[in-house]
Amino acid sequence: MRGTDRDTVRGISESVKRRSGRRETQVLAFIRSTIAEHGQAPSYAMVCSALGIATRSEVHRIVKRLEEKGALRRAGLGKVRRIRMGGRG
Repeated sequence: MRGTDRDTVRGISESVKRRSGRRETQVLAFIRSTIAEHGQAPSYAMVCSALGIATRSEVHRIVKRLEEKGALRRAGLGKVRRIRMGGRG
């Protein structure tokens, strides 16, 4: 791959990372505020509607990444409403 091609690919991947990070931040903030206000996490459908995300599977991927990063954890297998904010326990 030529140098300019690598720079283009690097620029695209950085753009994707920025968008991904921004979306993760938005989802995490929405989950936090919903838990604070209602005492439970929002459904994937609620997250989609509130943040303009097209599919629940995209929300699932974002939640999974946040879980892997330790920003949140799920108390039950695959249950978005069983999400707890990060930390141990």
